[in-house]
Amino acid sequence: MADPFRLDGKTIMITGASRGIGRAVAESFARQGAKLLLTARQEDTLRHTAEELHALGAACKYFAADLSQMEAVRELVTWMQAQEAIDCYVNNAAFTVLSYPMETPPHNMEALFHTNYRASVLLAQAAARRMLDQEIEGSLLFITSINALSALPSQAAYSSTKAALESMARSFAAELAPHGIRVNTLAPGAILTDMNAHFTPEKIAELSSKIPLGRIGAPGDIGDAAVFLCSDAARYITGTTLVADGGYLLRR
Repeated sequence: MADPFRLDGKTIMITGASRGIGRAVAESFARQGAKLLLTARQEDTLRHTAEELHALGAACKYFAADLSQMEAVRELVTWMQAQEAIDCYVNNAAFTVLSYPMETPPHNMEALFHTNYRASVLLAQAAARRMLDQEIEGSLLFITSINALSALPSQAAYSSTKAALESMARSFAAELAPHGIRVNTLAPGAILTDMNAHFTPEKIAELSSKIPLGRIGAPGDIGDAAVFLCSDAARYITGTTLVADGGYLLRR
């Protein structure tokens, strides 16, 4: 019996793929035999990531793009259209700023919306069109956040963009299901990446004490969950959110 988690011959596109969760997602897919299409903003970092993944045996192409800029999104869509196939699109690219509801200025709203929502949806549309054109029963996966499912006032604007993706993903799922294309979201909790490498041992212990499983997540925890949702192991799952937070929301 074939291993349902294997992705040999499948092409996976991942945004925000050069570091942190995105890089871990790419590594998890590479270990399952997938071919990779990677994008991120910083070309040098992206190239280095692609080289390391190639060393793991993964066929890998990359395209650097600043997803806050509409012209860059258009160029990336053109690049996607030139690829042989896209079997799965993983949307990970995003950023955040401190933003309380009563204090978020318009320029922060616009910047977060452009990268976290607008680019995500436009690229998902492009990936889905490739699948439809080639009659590929593929999948779309949006990496969101547990903050889209609960309230964290200091991340109000960021959380709103992720909540918008949660809603759009369900609409994508309903529209694309008749074509055999699955659409899901993956909502991480606290994950240790280079973005929070400055955390002291005391801070890590404090956060870990709030998580029922007793630890902050590792990027690979999200990478492996992404593989599951995009693999045949999840072939009967669409329109849902997988929460990967160590049980944190149970206590929030």
